[in-house]
Amino acid sequence: MFVHLGEWPVVLECPVCERRVTTRVSRSIRMSTHLMALCCCVIGCFPLAVLPYCLGGSYRVRHYCPLCGALLGHAWD
Repeated sequence: MFVHLGEWPVVLECPVCERRVTTRVSRSIRMSTHLMALCCCVIGCFPLAVLPYCLGGSYRVRHYCPLCGALLGHAWD
């Protein structure tokens, strides 16, 4: 079961270990965010290179079960 969840931890029942848990959230920067920053640098807009990291949707958010480590869902834009 791979479901859409928000950006913050949620309480749900893990389908793997069948326990009620609060998800552990992992955030990582998307490759497209790095590419947008690189494009800003290439065209000479160095001060704007940090802008992609401040915009919504620049992070990949995944929810895991804190007990068994199963991937339970993700957030996307």
